[in-house]
Amino acid sequence: MGQGRTSRGADPGPRRAGAVADMAIPSGGERRQHPRRSAPFPILVRGVDAHGAAFESNTVLENFSAGGLYVRLRWRVAPGARLFAVVWITLALDPSIAGPSVAVRGRVVRVERQREGRWGVGVQFTRHRFL
Repeated sequence: MGQGRTSRGADPGPRRAGAVADMAIPSGGERRQHPRRSAPFPILVRGVDAHGAAFESNTVLENFSAGGLYVRLRWRVAPGARLFAVVWITLALDPSIAGPSVAVRGRVVRVERQREGRWGVGVQFTRHRFL
């Protein structure tokens, strides 16, 4: 590959200050493309567990980003499973309190056994809609 060219042969052009930070590929073990935010927003999660049984859970969001979320569930779900969730963007842990919300569909990309029989579930968004 020629010097100053990308793998597709295009010249990347001059780099502006901050361009590397905007497009940075995470180093080390970090693979996330978007920064995570921790917030105890109420969340309703619906899906099918690893045994094929449908479930619905009102719980609290662990963290989220523009590309996905992480939540703890009482149900074990399989990697690749599809989930639906509604996140209420409010600091009140009661979803009946009015406030903005977002409905998301996603695919389970990580499942981790947690304490007290719970499962940590990482979900990558496939669709979202503000309600």
